[in-house]
Amino acid sequence: MSTVLRTIGLTKRYAKRLTPAVEDVSIEVAAGEIYGFLGQNGAGKTTTLRMIMGLVRPTGGEVELFGRRLEGGSEGFARIGFLPEVPGHYPQLTVAEHLRLHSRLTGYAGPDRTEETLSLLGLSEVRDVRAGRLSLGLRQRLGLARAILHGPELLVLDEPTNGVDPAGLHQLRQLLLDLAKQRGMAVLLSSHLLGEVQQIADRIGIMHGGRLLQQRAAAELERTLRSCVELRVEPLEQALVVLEQKLGILDYELRDSRTIRIYGKTGQSSELARILVGEGMELRELKVRHDSLEDYYLRLIGGKGA
Repeated sequence: MSTVLRTIGLTKRYAKRLTPAVEDVSIEVAAGEIYGFLGQNGAGKTTTLRMIMGLVRPTGGEVELFGRRLEGGSEGFARIGFLPEVPGHYPQLTVAEHLRLHSRLTGYAGPDRTEETLSLLGLSEVRDVRAGRLSLGLRQRLGLARAILHGPELLVLDEPTNGVDPAGLHQLRQLLLDLAKQRGMAVLLSSHLLGEVQQIADRIGIMHGGRLLQQRAAAELERTLRSCVELRVEPLEQALVVLEQKLGILDYELRDSRTIRIYGKTGQSSELARILVGEGMELRELKVRHDSLEDYYLRLIGGKGA
């Protein structure tokens, strides 16, 4: 697959900030691939996307679009669809009028794809409704409709699930998968909803504090997610002594004052329970648990999950 987007050491510093907003971010996105940027609010995702779109000037590094270095007024932008975190609308224009206006403003000279795009986004029934009367979720869909109207080769989406209801989330997932896998579109999306990205991304980049901590193929990351035995036991301090000194178990994680996760011992859960009870502890709960992407993310940034 050909590389559609490449960033090399992308960095952004602001004069009044002691630390960079974005530091040394290098990614590649290929045609037909969905790349998911994950991170908390303030991690640097939006700033990175704005630099890619030419809306923010990088302090360092560079952006390559379709094999060419990004420069002011780059013709490559005509091949990109962009959904900002908060897409703007003209409240007095209808949904269909928005799409036709967008076609004229962007200079799109291809066939009229208004009705097709309305259908793809589930907006046909509200085509004649003014944007000011739409719900947040429908306005988000309208923003996405404008982004894909001209059939771009690269789709850049900043928090595309904002305000979208569960049914809309399912539809959005299917649409993005279709655009990437059936139409060969490259998709770069940012989100703080780890579970949503995990369901569709081919590769995942994890950002925190302006830095790209890790990027991995989603399938590889799935294999990395760990399983554990989760115990609720009292007294916890005594249980830790047994685990460490009698059983030699050091790969564990405290979740709260009564809960511990033990890694690498899922096949020995019954034996662990027997030994702890035999040592006089009260075992409240035992279950074998499989890590979610959220668990992995929180460990990576040094936090703890709920």
